[in-house]
Amino acid sequence: MSGIAATIRSVFSKIAFIAALSLAALLQLAFTAPPTGAFPADFMLVTADFGTALYQRPSPYGTTDYVQVIRLDQGASLQLLHGPIVDPGQGEGVYGGDNPLIATLSLRDVWDAFSPNQPQAFCLTNGQFYSSHTSSVRLSFPVKIDSQIVSDGFAIDQFSDHQLMLEIWPHGADIVPLSEAALLRSSAPHILGGLAEYADGRRPNHITGRTFVGVGQPQRDGRYSTIYLFTSRLARKTEVVATLHSFGAEKVMMLDGGASSQLICQGEAYVGPGRFVPQTIAVLAAPPLPAQPGCHAESVLSWSAYQGPFTGHRWC
Repeated sequence: MSGIAATIRSVFSKIAFIAALSLAALLQLAFTAPPTGAFPADFMLVTADFGTALYQRPSPYGTTDYVQVIRLDQGASLQLLHGPIVDPGQGEGVYGGDNPLIATLSLRDVWDAFSPNQPQAFCLTNGQFYSSHTSSVRLSFPVKIDSQIVSDGFAIDQFSDHQLMLEIWPHGADIVPLSEAALLRSSAPHILGGLAEYADGRRPNHITGRTFVGVGQPQRDGRYSTIYLFTSRLARKTEVVATLHSFGAEKVMMLDGGASSQLICQGEAYVGPGRFVPQTIAVLAAPPLPAQPGCHAESVLSWSAYQGPFTGHRWC
């Protein structure tokens, strides 16, 4: 009987172990899954990593529209980058800060310089409006990186009633009206200036390259847990806004477009190459959770509520 009892105990121990693994896997997958809810049926998943996902759909203009979903609450993050500063423009900013002259770079060169030192690098896209299409330019609106305002921008009088800024914290984001007071009092360590969706209202249906950012999934602190980035070689502004809203964005902001709109993800160029740009947005996946002592991580593939696979980890 003792042998049978030992066998029974062994079986139940294995069942309990498998159940514990399954529960841990579900918890980890819940941590890394893209946001649940309504999802545009005409989009499909291209690639994903912890807290991040890239979706695409065919464009009616013969190109492809792309939307990145970045879950800040799951540890994914945005990093604002800029080219080498040629002239600091100290004290020449519209708010009394700097207005530097910044060298423009190809998106590929930025990716090749940035990604080798960033194992979580997921995607890179263009960002800020700027002064001209030359080798060194000034940014139109403010950029703040690591709690330091890199540039005030120069375009205080351009679309003055339609200027916005994306505020980015480690676990949340928001899009609010841009002003000197708002910029200086913001606690966000990273800020990117841009324009409201209706700022170029004279040509709302003009078909051109588009890069937009949106925020959605409100949190208790009033910020938003998810950032959405739209990039396409050809799109109408009205279509971009509708698309971001369909993903769950509650606020949107326009970034530079035309030939500036470009996208590289995991080393592959999806939109572009385009013109050289002075400022870019890097998306980083969340780092994997550390394994417990005596355990190892195993990659698994699961199906998310966004109708496609995403990468998760199973932990013991």
